[in-house]
Amino acid sequence: MKDVTTYVGIDAHKKDLFIAMLVGTQATPVTWTVANEPHAIRRLVRKLEREAPGPVRSCYEAGPCGYALQRRMTTTRVVCQVIAPALIPRKPGERIKTNPRDARKLAELLRAGLLTPALLARFRREAAVLSRLDHPGIARFVETGLLEAPGGLQPYFAMELVDGADLRAWAAHPRTEEERLELGLGQFRGRLGGLGRGRSRTRPGRAARVRANLR
Repeated sequence: MKDVTTYVGIDAHKKDLFIAMLVGTQATPVTWTVANEPHAIRRLVRKLEREAPGPVRSCYEAGPCGYALQRRMTTTRVVCQVIAPALIPRKPGERIKTNPRDARKLAELLRAGLLTPALLARFRREAAVLSRLDHPGIARFVETGLLEAPGGLQPYFAMELVDGADLRAWAAHPRTEEERLELGLGQFRGRLGGLGRGRSRTRPGRAARVRANLR
């Protein structure tokens, strides 16, 4: 029984959380409602860990709750995903919506593997943008994919390896104003070169790095 996964759909609202729980291949979910408050969420997590025979996977739609609910739900046994609403499969003509029904639908779709986390959807959009960039001032995009990790599948994208230290290591040493200005101008020129073909975010330690003489 320890290998049986429990699936939890959460229809999250400002004041209440509507819960639907499916254990393994269970046909009919157990449903209940809890207050959307920190102490009530802690009790919910303890209940799931106590009653679930194995790992717990839960999810809710991205919305006004942001990622705060995800942080409160996540433990060593409970994984919580924030789902992109636009990518949730919907039946043609489906109009009747109730909170318990929405929670049940999320649990069923999560068990079927048909939901796309919001961060994964954003990641795929950024990977698509990077793949279209073609400028000598921006590291070349190589590939994207998913890797097995303890918390589930983790997305990645690979960029061309640029010789030299990364931005964080470069910035750790004292630099003159002229050196920092030149680096900033290099980033600016690289972004200008990408206009019309996409955009690139350059942050310290990330794979997408602007070509610059960092040695």
